[in-house]
Amino acid sequence: MEKTRYGLLIEDIFKGFEVLSGNTEIVDQDLALGIVRIRVIGPVILRALWEKSYLKLWILIGGIAFTVISVLTFFIIKKRRISTLPKPSDIDKIEKYMEKLERLRERGKISEEAYSRLKAEYEEKLKKLKRGY
Repeated sequence: MEKTRYGLLIEDIFKGFEVLSGNTEIVDQDLALGIVRIRVIGPVILRALWEKSYLKLWILIGGIAFTVISVLTFFIIKKRRISTLPKPSDIDKIEKYMEKLERLRERGKISEEAYSRLKAEYEEKLKKLKRGY
């Protein structure tokens, strides 16, 4: 035999011969090279033994599945990250609130207690927004 494997994704692999009838003895056998030496004593009926291998097909399916899952995961994570990032306008808005709060304090339109509480709240929000970048 010239080749012991045939097929692209699903391979037929030669495993040897089976003697169905007759008198023979196997002298030497090297399946990797496709060599079998048989001593035949009279008429003989042989059957070639082949096995199907799906290994390459499963590797291809696994590779495609891995690629699809990786790409989908990448886009899902990217979309979530983009949607959770604060917008610059959110930061600007908080900074304007803080400026307005300062002006209200300077004019005496807000109590020190309310000023301190609101300033701490705005600073915390601002810190969280800037950490998101």
